Amino acid sequence: MSEEVDPGSGLVSAQPEQWPGGGCSAALVSHDRSAEAELLKRLSGAIARRDPSASIGIITRVFWRRSDIDVAFAGETAFPVRRWDLAIDDPGIVALIQSTVATLPRGATIADARLAVLDAVDPADVDARELVDSAFDTLEQSDATTARAAVRSIRTSDPKQTIGPGVHLLNAHTGKGQQFDWVFAIGLEEGHLPLKRNNQGEALSEEQRVLLVMLSRARHGLIVTRTQMTDGPYGSYAATESRWWQGIRAEFSSLEQIEAHLEASATMS
Repeated sequence: MSEEVDPGSGLVSAQPEQWPGGGCSAALVSHDRSAEAELLKRLSGAIARRDPSASIGIITRVFWRRSDIDVAFAGETAFPVRRWDLAIDDPGIVALIQSTVATLPRGATIADARLAVLDAVDPADVDARELVDSAFDTLEQSDATTARAAVRSIRTSDPKQTIGPGVHLLNAHTGKGQQFDWVFAIGLEEGHLPLKRNNQGEALSEEQRVLLVMLSRARHGLIVTRTQMTDGPYGSYAATESRWWQGIRAEFSSLEQIEAHLEASATMS
């Protein structure tokens, strides 16, 4: 990333002793989302066994891309797993949602509320509209059947909260500013990164910024993933790699290489 911003910068670690083996970067391709989820679970387990204090952030652009991953980690007991659900970071967005929903009929759905809140946002304010969409993606994960019930389930995340060991499952806009020892940036496929609706103009530039923020959250290990197949309303079909996939310069491309890095790092430490 430093070379993209400042070619020839030669950025190096200021504390190499905190970066065993020079860190880890990898780009992994799985057949489908189920295989990807199992791969992530295996890697997370390998990291946790070698360093029980490590924090692992598994980050998707939006929640639906994480569904198979959530299922794979459900009931995991070998290491802590935290889903960052119903945590919305921006107090202004929370206040806007609450005030708008208060004006809607009691039986209004979450979808009704999304449209109403988006109507209240300046169409030119791409960032705010994206935050609103992200907030409602989160609210749709609740068990609430009405917008009012969903709003009551909101909890505002604490930016000062310590990132504990284990796996953290979250979306790109959740936990802003938080870093993890390891980051898995999931789903570099067209339609997810970038989102289908944001594939041109300023909206596309914002998608790239979101990806860069996801990548910048890693302290030691950064792994990006994509799948060869994806699911649609009429079954599986070939996924198209993200337009940014070829620009990722990763050191490793296989599970075995990452596991070898973990073994070497454990020996060094």
